[in-house]
Amino acid sequence: MKPRKLPKRITGRKRYCAFAVRSEAKPSKEEVRNLLLHSVRNFLGDLGLSESAFSLVDFDPETSTGIFSCSPAWIERVRLAVSLADRLGDMEVAVSILGVSGTVKGVRRFLR
Repeated sequence: MKPRKLPKRITGRKRYCAFAVRSEAKPSKEEVRNLLLHSVRNFLGDLGLSESAFSLVDFDPETSTGIFSCSPAWIERVRLAVSLADRLGDMEVAVSILGVSGTVKGVRRFLR
């Protein structure tokens, strides 16, 4: 028997945001995840990080673009926190937001 999927009223809605990382070298998915989590935690704090339900959905190291998700009530604050990320180790980086959508399929059009 297959487990049932929980309804949206329990799990909560999400917004998906496309972003691009500009740097001298191509960062890995793990490096970008740590960079974004550190930036969001520094700006919003631990409580804000947990309430925003921030999560890295996908990242392509070849194109240095990716998708993250968060709660709709926190999207503007998370966008600001992510765009404030500026250092990845010794390397300077710039994170730019390409677009926001309610579905992963909708946000992928910003990555083309």
